[in-house]
Amino acid sequence: MSDYIEIGFLKKTHGVKGYIHIAIDEWYEEDLANAKALFVDKRGRKQPYFIEKILFAGKDTIKLEEFNTMEEARVITQQAVFLRSADVTALKVEESDLEFDYLKDFTLFDGKQELGIIKEVLDFPQQEMACVEINKNEVFIPLQEALIVNIDEGKSTITMNLPEGLIDITQ
Repeated sequence: MSDYIEIGFLKKTHGVKGYIHIAIDEWYEEDLANAKALFVDKRGRKQPYFIEKILFAGKDTIKLEEFNTMEEARVITQQAVFLRSADVTALKVEESDLEFDYLKDFTLFDGKQELGIIKEVLDFPQQEMACVEINKNEVFIPLQEALIVNIDEGKSTITMNLPEGLIDITQ
């Protein structure tokens, strides 16, 4: 079963030929323009509707193959619309907002000592932080260029020169 990403909302019908105004998050406009179908939730299942035409101008409007009149199109207005995750490239852009996001699941070393696996990279107001489980405690490590000694993407490792006592705080 595919995963789906909510990309916007079907608003109200436009004209008498089955067009519908659609509000799309601008991140997803290109993905929608390249999609063959969008999905609407019907009783807990995502039902596909094939795209006939999209007009991105002022009020974005979409024409779906299944609907040729205002009355037919009205049945799916006021609903969230989805694309399959596999069809959404905008996610890659959003995820890359964090400079060090790619370090998730990397093994963190302090010198030669292995400290743990980076569980996630978080955006704090002052800097990005790596969340690492060390001795059954979550530790937040500042991801700063000045502290990074080496990043080996092939081996999925990062070596840092951490300030003395940073790890001891959690023990």
